[in-house]
Amino acid sequence: MLRQFSRILSFDKALLWGLSSKIVTAMSGPITAALIGYYFSPELQGYHYTFLSLTELQIFVELGLTSVVISFASHEWARLDLDPLKGISGDARALSRLSSLASFSARWFAIAALALVLLLTIAGLSFLSSPAGSLISWRGPWIALCVVTSLNVILVPAWAILQGCGQIQSFYFCRVVEIPLRTIAMWIAVVMNAGLWAAVIAAFVSLLWVTYFLISRYRLFFSTLLSSRAEDKITWTQEILPLQWRIALSWMSGYFMFSLFTPVLFHFQGPAVAGQMGMTWALLTGISGLAGTWIQVKVPDLGSLVARKKYLSLDRVMRKAGIIASSVTLVGVAAFYGILMLLTRYDPALREKLLPTTPIVFFMAAEVLRQLSVAQSSYLRAFKKEPFLAMSLVLGLSVGVAVVLCAKYLSVVDVSLCYLVATVVSLFWGTRILVQFRDSVRNRNLPSPPLKS
Repeated sequence: MLRQFSRILSFDKALLWGLSSKIVTAMSGPITAALIGYYFSPELQGYHYTFLSLTELQIFVELGLTSVVISFASHEWARLDLDPLKGISGDARALSRLSSLASFSARWFAIAALALVLLLTIAGLSFLSSPAGSLISWRGPWIALCVVTSLNVILVPAWAILQGCGQIQSFYFCRVVEIPLRTIAMWIAVVMNAGLWAAVIAAFVSLLWVTYFLISRYRLFFSTLLSSRAEDKITWTQEILPLQWRIALSWMSGYFMFSLFTPVLFHFQGPAVAGQMGMTWALLTGISGLAGTWIQVKVPDLGSLVARKKYLSLDRVMRKAGIIASSVTLVGVAAFYGILMLLTRYDPALREKLLPTTPIVFFMAAEVLRQLSVAQSSYLRAFKKEPFLAMSLVLGLSVGVAVVLCAKYLSVVDVSLCYLVATVVSLFWGTRILVQFRDSVRNRNLPSPPLKS
């Protein structure tokens, strides 16, 4: 088995770099959590993790365009290639359409960055002012974090185009360097008692490195792309919008399902409980993010396989990635549980900075199952479809309402149970949608592999 694993990594450099970036994150995450646990008060910890949860509101200005750009770029890149100087060569029509996609997405995210500053400022004033009598000075670092986060959003379309064009290896190489830089900056700031400014410093260091990397390595790529005459354009209203609005609603629903816990607990139960939730969730999502690499690095390939109608290969690649991702998540959460037991015995003070065991176990189970749902959605989006829209809306809004009610009237255990139930429902519902979609593919006389459980 180890020999097979080594063979996979040796032939898939994108996966190797992707795993390296997630391993660095997984290794540094517990250290970051420990430093925050030791140097931050429970109240300050709550503000810190609520900051991070609120910055994820950028989903509401991206409106699903990142995923759409990756998918559309991968379809055009099937007829293009990099030349030795990292320019672009190949089919003129495909280059024209890719150029129009890059120009459109650049304009979109420039406007989105401005909108994000306003959105984050309003959200911060709504949530962070709730603890009456708090002595935490949060407004200065919050506004600074809003600005840096918005500047990072401007770089999103560049990475989306590159990922769609098969530059997954470079994307993760950049991440392998960026994560330690950002993390070390964070550690130094925390130890130096920078408080809430630590998140701002880390985000700014990340911005500087990523900007330098894109300019130094892909200047000619983007120069070629943006200077090409986009005579044959990808039209937003006819091609992008029909998929984007579905993914946008799905992503926004995802915020209510995955990112609402900490701000809502902050609002109803105070910074201390929000800090426990935030630290626990950061560690769990670090594990699932590591596991999800097997799916993420395959997304551009899926679009190319659909474009070439290689459905057997598409089905095989996605099934294998989903099983591996769930298995790695299972191993990761088992190790996390063991660490919890050690902390309970040897460092109870740090253990109290995390949630109680019961809600953690519920969240763990949900994260293992969720990897299969991620694989399903990635598979379907490769067809430029978003059949999970209705499911995402129903579950997102249901979980959002349930989290608010549980946080206000019940406990964090009930919040975690709601999430687990929603994850189970989404897996069964998503499987049914996937089966129906593949049946419809066969009915249109397109080659499709036989259904397998």
